Amino acid sequence: MSFSEAVKRGLTQTCSSEGRAFRAEYWWFSLFSIIRRPRRGIGAK
Repeated sequence: MSFSEAVKRGLTQTCSSEGRAFRAEYWWFSLFSIIRRPRRGIGAK
């Protein structure tokens, strides 16, 4: 599963409680979530 496939599937299946995510899907979506998180405090004084 590619990064873009995992992000698409993660965004569409977020509210669904059916089934389980593949391991790759879980880790790619986790990476996407970390990257898009705002970086507060970096460079702030």
